Amino acid sequence: MKQSKIARQERADKRQAARDARTDSAQLKRLDKINGKNKGAKKERARLAKRISNPESPNPPYLMSLEERACFYCGGDCPKDEDHACDGYLGDIDNLYNPES
Repeated sequence: MKQSKIARQERADKRQAARDARTDSAQLKRLDKINGKNKGAKKERARLAKRISNPESPNPPYLMSLEERACFYCGGDCPKDEDHACDGYLGDIDNLYNPES
């Protein structure tokens, strides 16, 4: 792999780690600082505002790590233990674990 690609990936990982460490409120403040008060990043601002106003609602599955979620098919620990996973998880014919495809 090219060094420039590796370097870009490392920088992206650092940015993602920094974002993961910020709260939703801190992210909104950061967007205000970067883009100006309530300017730019409309979709992200709306998503953050919704999550801030309703903190009890759990994160959608695509924002949760594999360790946080139960199997969508059986409710078990299939994402954590693929050796003992259910057929639904292993086949994933409904694309619940890969919605982009």
